[in-house]
Amino acid sequence: MKFRDFKIGTRLAAGFSIIMILILFILLFALKNIQTLSDQTARLYNHPFTVSNAARKMDAESIAIREKMYLMFVHPEKIDSLSNIIDSLDYSIVAGFNLLKERFLGQKEDVEHAKVAFETLRKSRNEVVADLREGDPGNCKKTYRCTKRNGLAV
Repeated sequence: MKFRDFKIGTRLAAGFSIIMILILFILLFALKNIQTLSDQTARLYNHPFTVSNAARKMDAESIAIREKMYLMFVHPEKIDSLSNIIDSLDYSIVAGFNLLKERFLGQKEDVEHAKVAFETLRKSRNEVVADLREGDPGNCKKTYRCTKRNGLAV
C-alpha cells in the first residue's frame, strides 16, 4: 500500500501529525536552550557581577573612610560623629569581605590577604582616632606617616 492510496483525510492527518511532532521537538529544544541560558545568567549574576560590584563598593567606602579621617584632622571637634560614620563604613566593608569570601571564584587566599591588610589598616586607624581623642595630634600624625610608609592608607 502506497501513501497515495490513502484517503485524503488520512493523508492530511498524517501530514498534520508530522508537522506537530516537528513543532514539539523544536519547542523542547528551545526550552532546553532557554533553561541553559537562564542558568548561565544566574551564575554570571551571582558571581562575577556580585563580586565586582562588592569590590567596587568596598573601594568607594574605603575612600570615604580616608576622607573622614582627613576631616578628623581638620575638625577635631567632630571626631565622635565622624567615628560613627567610619564604624558604619567599616561594618559594610567587613560584610563585603564576607561576600567576597563566599562568591569569589579566584584564589581565596587573595581575599584573605586583602582582609588581613584591612585589619592592619583598621588597627592603625583606631590608634590615630584614639590619639586624636586624647588631643595628641603629633603622635597620630607619626602613626599616620608610618602607616602610609608601609603601603597602607588610613
